[in-house]
Amino acid sequence: MNQAKKIHKTKNNQAHEVGRDLEPIFGKAFDPQAKERALRILPEDSAEELAQYFQVIVDQSLTGIYVIKGEAFTYVNPRFAQIFGYSQEELISMTNPIETVYEPDRHLVVTTVEARLAGEQSRSNYRYRGLKKDGTVIHVEVFGARVMQKGSFVTMGTLLDVTAQTVYEKKITAIALEMSTLIEQANVPVFGIDRGGYISEWNRATAELTGYSRNEVIGKKWISLLDSKLEERARAAISDVLEGNPIGNWELQLMTKSGNKVVLLISMSPRRDNDKNIQGVVCVAQNITEVYNYRQNLEKMVQDRTRELHEALQKEKELVELKSKFVSIASHEFRTPLSSMTLAAESVRHYFDKLSEEEIKNKMVKIEDQVSHMTHLLDDILTIGKSEAGKINVIRKDLNLKEFVESLLEEIKSTVKVKRDISFIFQASDAIMHVDDKLLRNVINNMMTNALKFSPPDSIVDLSISDIEGDVLIEVADLGIGIPEVDLKNVFEPFQRASNAAHVQGTGLGLSILKKAVELLNGNVEVISAINHGTVVKVRIPR
Repeated sequence: MNQAKKIHKTKNNQAHEVGRDLEPIFGKAFDPQAKERALRILPEDSAEELAQYFQVIVDQSLTGIYVIKGEAFTYVNPRFAQIFGYSQEELISMTNPIETVYEPDRHLVVTTVEARLAGEQSRSNYRYRGLKKDGTVIHVEVFGARVMQKGSFVTMGTLLDVTAQTVYEKKITAIALEMSTLIEQANVPVFGIDRGGYISEWNRATAELTGYSRNEVIGKKWISLLDSKLEERARAAISDVLEGNPIGNWELQLMTKSGNKVVLLISMSPRRDNDKNIQGVVCVAQNITEVYNYRQNLEKMVQDRTRELHEALQKEKELVELKSKFVSIASHEFRTPLSSMTLAAESVRHYFDKLSEEEIKNKMVKIEDQVSHMTHLLDDILTIGKSEAGKINVIRKDLNLKEFVESLLEEIKSTVKVKRDISFIFQASDAIMHVDDKLLRNVINNMMTNALKFSPPDSIVDLSISDIEGDVLIEVADLGIGIPEVDLKNVFEPFQRASNAAHVQGTGLGLSILKKAVELLNGNVEVISAINHGTVVKVRIPR
């Protein structure tokens, strides 16, 4: 019994020895687990019988198998001979078979090295260009192992005909190269982004547009080239595309190397590998900076034009309201002086013989006053109308400001019924001013008229002219009734009068005319007032 077990063990060991010796021949073409199963089911067979089984497998293999000793084939299986179009006998008789049969194709060498198991020797996998017996060129992939046997090297390996695969790979490579060249030479920006948000592709058009070369941006975060305001939106867009959702016609601002902004119209698509897995994003862009700027300018022009039309409509509306107010004011302001003039004229006409010369003179003066009042009212209305319609032309000329004001004050004093004290202080460094004298007359006349009208007869009205940062400052101060705080915000509106000025004759146009005249002279006006403490009007006009 023990002897039988010993013989069985010896045979199994011999079988394993044969298996190890032949293993380099089969390589990937023979499954080691199948070999182990074969050994287990044939425990009683001899090593010679087992070798015969393996020989059958080798002869029937669809993979070419060969053994080379020195420079000659010592064995090739039928498939190997079939691949090259020779008989087994012809190949075995060949000398120097590597040079005769194989012509290494340096362009097709596969440089992968495979270690089948840890601690096992590495075996090289090469691709060669071979010649068949009829001269046809084929492509073969060889898996070989070189071992030392009895003082000489023996090369064993397997061989596959990969001609069809190689031709296909060449076609794919050519297409890929053509596509790569097409993308690189395209006249539109094309760039790629990997899953981490880093730039992986950057064609020539993109480099020319941004000023960044390919080497400068590859491996960098693409959001670093964007406006900081767009970073969050850009991350969301990339995430969306990486989920398989393409984005088209997205306007994006990119920063160039020189710091300028360019606007791109981008289409973003997922980039997939051979297994259809999304590995990144491909971006195809169009430079629309000029179109974008033109559109922005056009929108601004439309906005400006709309605003101008709105302002014109508003002015037209204000003119209509002004005319309406004018009719209302005229019906009130003109009726009273007309009634007074009619009454005075009728009195003179009916009682001329009974009236004294002094009484007749007083009635004539009253008629003149009312005519003057109506004339001023009409002048104010016309001035406001011209101003609102933009029909007042500014004609500037050199003017001696001191002499001009002194002359104007004499005219104002002559029109005042009760003699008034006016204090005039001129402190400007230069009396000459380049200004429209009619508008300036209107400004000072309205300032002084209001001050005299709303202040007590025994009070003094102060007028001063001085310099302020190269401009001329005109100030008129009175000790009159003042303007209530609630009325100050509307004091420059046409026909607006302070709530405490009802007992004083007027139309509410004086300060409105004053402000428009000052604006035409590129100046500004300020009113400071308090009830029963008087008013100060300050006008600043460029010299």
